[in-house]
Amino acid sequence: MQVLSWFGTALHGAANGALRPLPSPWPGAGPAREAASRSWFPRMHVHPGQRWVTLEQGGQRLCATPDGGLVAAAPEAEEVPPEARFLPLSDARLDHLARLPLDDWTLSDGTLVAGGDIRLAAGFVLRFGPLDIALDQGPDTLVVETLDGVPHGLRLVHDGWRADRARVLRPLIYLCVFGAETQFLQLRLLLESLGRFGAYRGQVLIVSDRPEAALLPLVPEALAGQVMFTRREMPDLNAMLHARYELDDLPIGQFQPVLYLDCDMLCDAPLMPLFAGMNTADAIFGTLEVPRPIDGPMAPVSPWFGGALFAKDPLRGRRIHALNSGSIGFSNRAIAEPVFRQLLGIARGYAAREPDHNPRFGDQPFLNYLFQKLGPVDLALLNRHIRVLRGSATTMDGARLGLLHFNRGVGHAGKHETMQAHLASLKEQA
Repeated sequence: MQVLSWFGTALHGAANGALRPLPSPWPGAGPAREAASRSWFPRMHVHPGQRWVTLEQGGQRLCATPDGGLVAAAPEAEEVPPEARFLPLSDARLDHLARLPLDDWTLSDGTLVAGGDIRLAAGFVLRFGPLDIALDQGPDTLVVETLDGVPHGLRLVHDGWRADRARVLRPLIYLCVFGAETQFLQLRLLLESLGRFGAYRGQVLIVSDRPEAALLPLVPEALAGQVMFTRREMPDLNAMLHARYELDDLPIGQFQPVLYLDCDMLCDAPLMPLFAGMNTADAIFGTLEVPRPIDGPMAPVSPWFGGALFAKDPLRGRRIHALNSGSIGFSNRAIAEPVFRQLLGIARGYAAREPDHNPRFGDQPFLNYLFQKLGPVDLALLNRHIRVLRGSATTMDGARLGLLHFNRGVGHAGKHETMQAHLASLKEQA
Protein backbone atom coordinates (compact mmCIF):
# COMPACT_ATOMS: atom_id res chain seq x y z
CA MET A 1 0.00 0.00 0.00
CA GLN A 2 1.05 3.56 -0.65
CA VAL A 3 -0.50 6.69 0.81
CA LEU A 4 0.08 10.30 -0.11
CA SER A 5 -0.05 12.93 2.62
CA TRP A 6 -1.94 16.20 2.29
CA PHE A 7 1.45 17.91 1.87
CA GLY A 8 2.49 15.75 -1.09
CA THR A 9 4.87 13.35 0.65
CA ALA A 10 4.63 9.60 0.21
CA LEU A 11 4.58 6.83 2.81
CA HIS A 12 5.44 3.27 1.93
CA GLY A 13 3.49 0.21 3.09
CA ALA A 14 5.70 -2.76 3.92
CA ALA A 15 4.58 -6.37 3.60
CA ASN A 16 3.81 -6.51 7.34
CA GLY A 17 1.49 -3.52 7.10
CA ALA A 18 3.93 -1.03 8.60
CA LEU A 19 4.12 2.49 7.19
CA ARG A 20 7.47 4.19 6.72
CA PRO A 21 8.17 7.64 5.25
CA LEU A 22 9.99 7.46 1.94
CA PRO A 23 12.57 9.97 0.66
CA SER A 24 10.53 12.19 -1.61
CA PRO A 25 11.41 12.28 -5.33
CA TRP A 26 10.10 15.83 -5.51
CA PRO A 27 12.45 18.84 -5.52
CA GLY A 28 12.57 20.82 -2.30
CA ALA A 29 11.20 18.11 -0.03
CA GLY A 30 12.64 18.12 3.46
CA PRO A 31 13.82 15.12 5.49
CA ALA A 32 11.39 13.06 7.53
CA ARG A 33 11.08 13.98 11.18
CA GLU A 34 12.90 11.92 13.77
CA ALA A 35 9.56 10.95 15.30
CA ALA A 36 8.69 9.11 12.10
CA SER A 37 11.89 7.10 11.84
CA ARG A 38 10.25 4.01 13.32
CA SER A 39 7.57 1.99 11.62
CA TRP A 40 3.88 2.61 12.28
CA PHE A 41 1.14 -0.05 12.29
CA PRO A 42 -1.95 2.05 11.69
CA ARG A 43 -5.60 1.32 11.23
CA MET A 44 -7.07 2.86 8.09
CA HIS A 45 -10.45 4.54 8.32
CA VAL A 46 -12.54 5.15 5.20
CA HIS A 47 -14.86 8.16 5.19
CA PRO A 48 -18.05 7.92 3.09
CA GLY A 49 -18.00 10.18 0.05
CA GLN A 50 -14.25 10.86 0.34
CA ARG A 51 -11.35 9.34 -1.54
CA TRP A 52 -8.96 10.12 1.29
CA VAL A 53 -8.60 8.08 4.47
CA THR A 54 -7.37 8.68 8.01
CA LEU A 55 -4.80 6.64 9.89
CA GLU A 56 -4.86 5.82 13.59
CA GLN A 57 -2.58 3.92 15.93
CA GLY A 58 -3.20 3.20 19.59
CA GLY A 59 -6.17 5.52 19.67
CA GLN A 60 -4.19 8.40 18.25
CA ARG A 61 -4.65 9.96 14.86
CA LEU A 62 -1.60 10.23 12.61
CA CYS A 63 -0.98 13.63 11.07
CA ALA A 64 1.52 14.52 8.37
CA THR A 65 3.95 17.40 8.68
CA PRO A 66 5.11 19.65 5.84
CA ASP A 67 8.69 18.31 6.04
CA GLY A 68 7.60 14.73 5.31
CA GLY A 69 7.22 13.39 8.84
CA LEU A 70 4.39 11.95 10.92
CA VAL A 71 3.15 12.94 14.38
CA ALA A 72 0.44 11.50 16.58
CA ALA A 73 -2.39 13.59 17.98
CA ALA A 74 -5.60 12.95 19.86
CA PRO A 75 -8.42 12.57 17.31
CA GLU A 76 -10.83 15.46 17.08
CA ALA A 77 -14.54 14.83 17.35
CA GLU A 78 -15.48 17.12 14.48
CA GLU A 79 -14.08 17.69 11.00
CA VAL A 80 -10.88 15.91 10.03
CA PRO A 81 -8.09 18.48 9.55
CA PRO A 82 -6.23 18.45 6.22
CA GLU A 83 -2.98 17.19 7.73
CA ALA A 84 -4.77 14.03 8.91
CA ARG A 85 -5.98 13.13 5.42
CA PHE A 86 -4.09 10.59 3.31
CA LEU A 87 -4.75 9.51 -0.28
CA PRO A 88 -4.27 5.76 -1.00
CA LEU A 89 -2.25 5.05 -4.14
CA SER A 90 -1.13 1.89 -5.87
CA ASP A 91 2.58 1.18 -6.16
CA ALA A 92 2.40 1.73 -9.94
CA ARG A 93 0.55 5.04 -9.52
CA LEU A 94 3.14 6.44 -7.13
CA ASP A 95 5.97 5.18 -9.33
CA HIS A 96 4.49 7.00 -12.32
CA LEU A 97 4.14 10.21 -10.30
CA ALA A 98 7.76 9.93 -9.18
CA ARG A 99 8.96 9.57 -12.79
CA LEU A 100 7.18 12.63 -14.19
CA PRO A 101 9.79 15.23 -13.08
CA LEU A 102 12.59 13.21 -14.69
CA ASP A 103 11.59 14.47 -18.16
CA ASP A 104 10.39 17.61 -19.87
CA TRP A 105 6.88 17.53 -21.37
CA THR A 106 4.75 19.47 -23.83
CA LEU A 107 1.05 20.25 -23.59
CA SER A 108 -1.28 19.95 -26.57
CA ASP A 109 -0.72 23.60 -27.58
CA GLY A 110 3.08 23.18 -27.56
CA THR A 111 3.63 24.74 -24.12
CA LEU A 112 6.87 23.37 -22.68
CA VAL A 113 6.66 22.02 -19.13
CA ALA A 114 10.13 21.48 -17.68
CA GLY A 115 10.63 18.60 -15.28
CA GLY A 116 11.57 21.09 -12.58
CA ASP A 117 8.08 22.60 -12.87
CA ILE A 118 6.34 19.34 -11.95
CA ARG A 119 5.75 18.68 -8.27
CA LEU A 120 3.27 17.45 -5.71
CA ALA A 121 1.64 20.31 -3.81
CA ALA A 122 -0.58 20.55 -0.74
CA GLY A 123 -4.13 19.34 -1.16
CA PHE A 124 -3.37 16.18 -3.17
CA VAL A 125 -2.50 18.36 -6.15
CA LEU A 126 -0.07 17.54 -8.93
CA ARG A 127 1.30 20.87 -10.14
CA PHE A 128 2.11 20.24 -13.81
CA GLY A 129 3.55 23.51 -15.09
CA PRO A 130 0.57 25.89 -15.44
CA LEU A 131 -1.98 23.16 -14.60
CA ASP A 132 -3.13 21.88 -11.20
CA ILE A 133 -4.36 18.27 -11.31
CA ALA A 134 -6.58 17.21 -8.39
CA LEU A 135 -5.46 13.65 -7.66
CA ASP A 136 -8.24 13.14 -5.09
CA GLN A 137 -10.92 13.62 -7.75
CA GLY A 138 -10.33 10.12 -9.09
CA PRO A 139 -7.92 8.30 -11.43
CA ASP A 140 -9.37 9.86 -14.57
CA THR A 141 -7.90 13.29 -13.80
CA LEU A 142 -4.46 11.82 -14.61
CA VAL A 143 -4.40 8.92 -17.07
CA VAL A 144 -0.84 7.73 -17.68
CA GLU A 145 0.07 6.18 -21.04
CA THR A 146 3.20 4.03 -20.81
CA LEU A 147 5.70 2.58 -23.25
CA ASP A 148 7.73 -0.33 -21.89
CA GLY A 149 6.52 0.62 -18.41
CA VAL A 150 7.72 4.23 -18.65
CA PRO A 151 5.25 7.16 -18.88
CA HIS A 152 5.29 8.76 -22.33
CA GLY A 153 1.87 10.43 -22.50
CA LEU A 154 -0.69 11.88 -20.10
CA ARG A 155 -4.40 12.62 -20.42
CA LEU A 156 -5.21 15.38 -17.95
CA VAL A 157 -8.32 17.02 -16.44
CA HIS A 158 -7.82 20.29 -14.58
CA ASP A 159 -10.05 23.03 -13.17
CA GLY A 160 -12.79 20.49 -12.66
CA TRP A 161 -13.51 19.70 -16.32
CA ARG A 162 -10.93 21.18 -18.71
CA ALA A 163 -9.05 18.51 -20.70
CA ASP A 164 -5.50 18.53 -21.99
CA ARG A 165 -2.86 16.11 -23.12
CA ALA A 166 0.85 16.01 -22.37
CA ARG A 167 3.59 14.14 -24.19
CA VAL A 168 7.01 13.39 -22.81
CA LEU A 169 9.68 15.47 -24.53
CA ARG A 170 12.63 13.12 -24.95
CA PRO A 171 14.13 14.39 -28.23
CA LEU A 172 16.65 12.68 -30.48
CA ILE A 173 18.65 13.94 -33.44
CA TYR A 174 20.15 11.20 -35.57
CA LEU A 175 22.78 11.59 -38.27
CA CYS A 176 23.99 9.11 -40.90
CA VAL A 177 27.58 9.84 -41.88
CA PHE A 178 29.61 7.58 -44.18
CA GLY A 179 32.40 7.62 -46.70
CA ALA A 180 34.53 10.66 -47.56
CA GLU A 181 36.44 12.71 -45.01
CA THR A 182 34.54 15.85 -46.01
CA GLN A 183 31.39 14.34 -44.51
CA PHE A 184 33.10 14.05 -41.14
CA LEU A 185 34.50 17.58 -41.34
CA GLN A 186 30.93 18.80 -41.82
CA LEU A 187 29.77 16.60 -38.93
CA ARG A 188 32.29 18.23 -36.61
CA LEU A 189 30.99 21.69 -37.53
CA LEU A 190 27.37 20.65 -37.07
CA LEU A 191 28.05 19.19 -33.63
CA GLU A 192 30.08 22.22 -32.60
CA SER A 193 27.28 24.59 -33.61
CA LEU A 194 24.66 22.41 -31.91
CA GLY A 195 26.59 22.51 -28.65
CA ARG A 196 27.24 26.24 -28.95
CA PHE A 197 23.88 27.61 -30.12
CA GLY A 198 21.28 24.81 -29.87
CA ALA A 199 20.55 24.85 -26.11
CA TYR A 200 19.72 21.24 -26.88
CA ARG A 201 18.73 18.96 -23.98
CA GLY A 202 18.20 15.74 -25.91
CA GLN A 203 20.37 12.97 -27.31
CA VAL A 204 22.30 12.66 -30.58
CA LEU A 205 22.77 9.35 -32.41
CA ILE A 206 25.53 9.06 -35.00
CA VAL A 207 25.20 6.18 -37.46
CA SER A 208 28.48 5.66 -39.26
CA ASP A 209 30.90 3.22 -40.85
CA ARG A 210 33.62 4.50 -38.54
CA PRO A 211 34.20 3.18 -35.00
CA GLU A 212 33.19 5.13 -31.93
CA ALA A 213 36.83 5.84 -31.07
CA ALA A 214 37.26 7.68 -34.37
CA LEU A 215 34.09 9.74 -33.85
CA LEU A 216 34.53 10.78 -30.22
CA PRO A 217 37.09 13.53 -31.05
CA LEU A 218 34.40 15.21 -33.19
CA VAL A 219 32.04 15.63 -30.21
CA PRO A 220 32.38 18.99 -28.41
CA GLU A 221 32.52 19.22 -24.63
CA ALA A 222 29.10 20.92 -24.63
CA LEU A 223 27.52 17.66 -25.88
CA ALA A 224 29.49 15.30 -23.64
CA GLY A 225 27.22 12.52 -22.41
CA GLN A 226 24.53 13.28 -25.01
CA VAL A 227 25.94 11.36 -28.01
CA MET A 228 25.42 7.68 -28.88
CA PHE A 229 26.97 5.67 -31.71
CA THR A 230 25.81 2.85 -34.01
CA ARG A 231 28.20 1.34 -36.53
CA ARG A 232 27.08 0.19 -39.97
CA GLU A 233 29.04 -0.93 -42.99
CA MET A 234 27.69 0.51 -46.25
CA PRO A 235 28.32 -1.34 -49.55
CA ASP A 236 27.70 1.63 -51.85
CA LEU A 237 26.45 5.21 -52.14
CA ASN A 238 22.85 4.13 -52.67
CA ALA A 239 22.90 2.25 -49.36
CA MET A 240 24.38 5.31 -47.63
CA LEU A 241 21.59 7.55 -48.91
CA HIS A 242 18.86 5.14 -47.80
CA ALA A 243 20.38 4.42 -44.37
CA ARG A 244 18.26 7.14 -42.71
CA TYR A 245 15.15 5.01 -43.30
CA GLU A 246 16.62 1.81 -41.84
CA LEU A 247 15.35 2.08 -38.26
CA ASP A 248 15.33 -1.61 -37.30
CA ASP A 249 18.64 -1.69 -35.42
CA LEU A 250 18.66 1.89 -34.13
CA PRO A 251 18.14 2.50 -30.36
CA ILE A 252 15.44 5.12 -30.85
CA GLY A 253 12.33 3.46 -29.38
CA GLN A 254 12.29 5.46 -26.14
CA PHE A 255 12.63 8.86 -27.83
CA GLN A 256 10.02 11.34 -29.02
CA PRO A 257 10.12 13.37 -31.15
CA VAL A 258 12.93 12.34 -33.53
CA LEU A 259 14.70 14.46 -36.16
CA TYR A 260 16.97 13.16 -38.92
CA LEU A 261 19.55 15.67 -40.22
CA ASP A 262 22.13 15.61 -42.99
CA CYS A 263 25.54 16.64 -41.72
CA ASP A 264 25.86 19.66 -44.06
CA MET A 265 23.95 21.82 -41.60
CA LEU A 266 24.70 24.34 -38.88
CA CYS A 267 22.66 25.19 -35.82
CA ASP A 268 22.26 28.93 -35.26
CA ALA A 269 19.50 29.18 -32.61
CA PRO A 270 17.93 27.10 -29.78
CA LEU A 271 16.18 23.97 -31.03
CA MET A 272 13.88 23.05 -28.14
CA PRO A 273 11.00 25.15 -29.58
CA LEU A 274 11.22 23.02 -32.74
CA PHE A 275 10.98 19.80 -30.74
CA ALA A 276 8.17 21.17 -28.58
CA GLY A 277 6.24 21.92 -31.78
CA MET A 278 6.89 18.44 -33.19
CA ASN A 279 5.68 16.91 -29.94
CA THR A 280 2.07 18.08 -30.21
CA ALA A 281 0.77 15.35 -32.54
CA ASP A 282 1.51 11.96 -34.08
CA ALA A 283 2.94 12.99 -37.43
CA ILE A 284 5.76 12.92 -39.95
CA PHE A 285 7.32 16.28 -40.80
CA GLY A 286 8.86 17.17 -44.16
CA THR A 287 11.00 20.11 -45.30
CA LEU A 288 10.18 22.14 -48.39
CA GLU A 289 13.24 23.01 -50.45
CA VAL A 290 11.12 25.37 -52.54
CA PRO A 291 8.30 27.19 -50.71
CA ARG A 292 5.80 27.12 -53.58
CA PRO A 293 4.41 24.20 -55.66
CA ILE A 294 6.78 23.38 -58.52
CA ASP A 295 4.60 21.63 -61.10
CA GLY A 296 2.95 23.31 -64.07
CA PRO A 297 2.98 23.31 -67.88
CA MET A 298 6.09 25.52 -68.03
CA ALA A 299 7.89 23.94 -65.10
CA PRO A 300 8.24 20.14 -65.28
CA VAL A 301 9.09 18.45 -62.00
CA SER A 302 12.80 17.77 -61.56
CA PRO A 303 13.87 14.15 -61.20
CA TRP A 304 15.39 15.19 -57.86
CA PHE A 305 11.85 15.70 -56.58
CA GLY A 306 10.28 12.57 -58.06
CA GLY A 307 9.50 13.88 -61.54
CA ALA A 308 9.82 10.46 -63.17
CA LEU A 309 7.55 8.83 -60.60
CA PHE A 310 4.88 11.54 -60.75
CA ALA A 311 4.91 11.41 -64.56
CA LYS A 312 3.94 7.75 -64.40
CA ASP A 313 1.65 7.99 -61.35
CA PRO A 314 0.42 11.60 -61.07
CA LEU A 315 -1.17 13.27 -58.08
CA ARG A 316 -4.83 13.83 -58.86
CA GLY A 317 -6.11 17.31 -58.03
CA ARG A 318 -3.06 18.31 -56.02
CA ARG A 319 0.05 20.36 -56.72
CA ILE A 320 3.52 18.87 -56.34
CA HIS A 321 5.99 20.34 -53.86
CA ALA A 322 9.77 20.00 -53.70
CA LEU A 323 10.72 18.22 -50.49
CA ASN A 324 14.29 17.96 -49.28
CA SER A 325 15.25 14.67 -47.64
CA GLY A 326 18.07 16.25 -45.60
CA SER A 327 15.75 16.86 -42.64
CA ILE A 328 12.88 14.56 -41.68
CA GLY A 329 11.00 14.65 -38.41
CA PHE A 330 8.63 12.18 -36.82
CA SER A 331 6.83 11.85 -33.52
CA ASN A 332 8.26 8.47 -32.61
CA ARG A 333 9.49 5.23 -34.09
CA ALA A 334 6.03 3.65 -34.24
CA ILE A 335 4.82 6.45 -36.53
CA ALA A 336 7.79 6.44 -38.92
CA GLU A 337 8.83 2.80 -39.18
CA PRO A 338 6.00 1.48 -41.40
CA VAL A 339 6.27 4.52 -43.69
CA PHE A 340 10.04 4.20 -44.01
CA ARG A 341 9.80 0.48 -44.75
CA GLN A 342 7.30 1.23 -47.49
CA LEU A 343 9.62 3.87 -48.94
CA LEU A 344 12.50 1.40 -49.08
CA GLY A 345 10.25 -1.17 -50.77
CA ILE A 346 9.11 1.37 -53.38
CA ALA A 347 12.71 2.34 -54.11
CA ARG A 348 13.71 -1.30 -54.62
CA GLY A 349 10.65 -2.01 -56.74
CA TYR A 350 11.20 1.00 -59.00
CA ALA A 351 14.86 0.12 -59.48
CA ALA A 352 13.93 -3.43 -60.47
CA ARG A 353 11.05 -2.57 -62.85
CA GLU A 354 11.71 0.83 -64.43
CA PRO A 355 14.50 1.18 -67.04
CA ASP A 356 14.80 4.95 -66.45
CA HIS A 357 15.86 4.47 -62.82
CA ASN A 358 18.95 6.57 -62.10
CA PRO A 359 20.58 5.91 -58.71
CA ARG A 360 22.40 9.24 -58.78
CA PHE A 361 19.17 10.90 -57.59
CA GLY A 362 19.29 8.77 -54.45
CA ASP A 363 16.45 8.55 -51.96
CA GLN A 364 14.85 11.98 -52.42
CA PRO A 365 12.57 11.16 -55.41
CA PHE A 366 10.97 8.34 -53.43
CA LEU A 367 10.50 10.51 -50.35
CA ASN A 368 8.74 13.13 -52.48
CA TYR A 369 6.55 10.55 -54.16
CA LEU A 370 5.47 8.63 -51.04
CA PHE A 371 5.09 11.57 -48.68
CA GLN A 372 2.86 13.43 -51.17
CA LYS A 373 1.08 10.45 -52.68
CA LEU A 374 -0.12 8.94 -49.40
CA GLY A 375 0.55 11.58 -46.74
CA PRO A 376 -0.49 13.17 -44.56
CA VAL A 377 2.84 14.87 -43.87
CA ASP A 378 3.24 18.20 -42.10
CA LEU A 379 5.01 20.52 -44.56
CA ALA A 380 4.94 23.67 -42.42
CA LEU A 381 6.62 23.16 -39.05
CA LEU A 382 10.18 22.30 -40.09
CA ASN A 383 10.36 25.23 -42.49
CA ARG A 384 9.75 27.59 -39.59
CA HIS A 385 12.98 26.33 -38.05
CA ILE A 386 15.14 25.24 -41.02
CA ARG A 387 16.40 27.44 -43.85
CA VAL A 388 17.53 25.60 -46.99
CA LEU A 389 20.23 27.30 -49.07
CA ARG A 390 19.97 26.15 -52.66
CA GLY A 391 22.43 25.99 -55.54
CA SER A 392 24.55 29.12 -55.92
CA ALA A 393 23.00 31.11 -53.06
CA THR A 394 25.71 33.23 -51.50
CA THR A 395 23.93 35.02 -48.68
CA MET A 396 23.11 33.59 -45.29
CA ASP A 397 21.68 36.81 -43.91
CA GLY A 398 18.30 36.72 -42.26
CA ALA A 399 16.67 35.63 -39.06
CA ARG A 400 18.18 32.67 -37.27
CA LEU A 401 15.57 29.94 -37.43
CA GLY A 402 17.49 27.14 -35.73
CA LEU A 403 19.11 25.18 -38.56
CA LEU A 404 20.78 26.24 -41.79
CA HIS A 405 21.09 23.59 -44.52
CA PHE A 406 23.97 24.11 -46.97
CA ASN A 407 22.22 22.20 -49.72
CA ARG A 408 24.23 21.44 -52.92
CA GLY A 409 27.05 23.71 -51.78
CA VAL A 410 26.83 27.46 -51.32
CA GLY A 411 28.53 30.12 -53.45
CA HIS A 412 31.88 29.44 -55.11
CA ALA A 413 33.67 27.92 -52.13
CA GLY A 414 33.54 24.29 -51.05
CA LYS A 415 30.71 23.37 -48.76
CA HIS A 416 32.91 22.65 -45.75
CA GLU A 417 34.81 25.92 -46.12
CA THR A 418 31.57 27.88 -46.43
CA MET A 419 30.13 26.21 -43.34
CA GLN A 420 33.34 26.90 -41.42
CA ALA A 421 33.30 30.57 -42.38
CA HIS A 422 29.66 30.95 -41.38
CA LEU A 423 30.22 29.27 -38.03
CA ALA A 424 33.07 31.67 -37.35
CA SER A 425 30.70 34.54 -38.16
CA LEU A 426 28.10 33.20 -35.76
CA LYS A 427 30.70 33.04 -33.00
CA GLU A 428 31.76 36.62 -33.62
CA GLN A 429 28.15 37.78 -33.34
CA ALA A 430 27.52 35.84 -30.13
